[in-house]
Amino acid sequence: MANTFTPVYDEIEDRIILVINYEDIYNRIDFMITRSFILKLLPTVEEFMIHHYWDNKEEVVEIVYDAQKDENDTLQQTNHEDLELFAKEKELLQEVNFTYIKDKELTTLTLSSKKTFAIASLNYTMLRQLFDTIKISIPNFSWGIAANF
Repeated sequence: MANTFTPVYDEIEDRIILVINYEDIYNRIDFMITRSFILKLLPTVEEFMIHHYWDNKEEVVEIVYDAQKDENDTLQQTNHEDLELFAKEKELLQEVNFTYIKDKELTTLTLSSKKTFAIASLNYTMLRQLFDTIKISIPNFSWGIAANF
């Protein structure tokens, strides 16, 4: 089960590394996301969210870490020492599937490579935050992607 998501741009690989469960050595997965995959994924995510969460589409989620915020917030600052210390072999993300659970207003997100997969159940806000943080990690200029993509 995926509990935490940490996207980081890897300049050497020229890919986004999406680290899942970075503090849990036994359940950690490091997915690599290519530019090509991002260009296909992000519009699909937007379409999915508009289709299933139409009432919430105008909600704005600000991605700013504030140490004074309540501990129950869904965003937390990454401990970069742990991120590097517990690094695993990176796997190429090949598929992302979304399943909307209407009665609970949740999305089951499945990310998979050739070897492994991760599953998470996310509400609208958490799903939006996940993909907004991935967008923030994109090297817009070098990938030729507009900042408001």
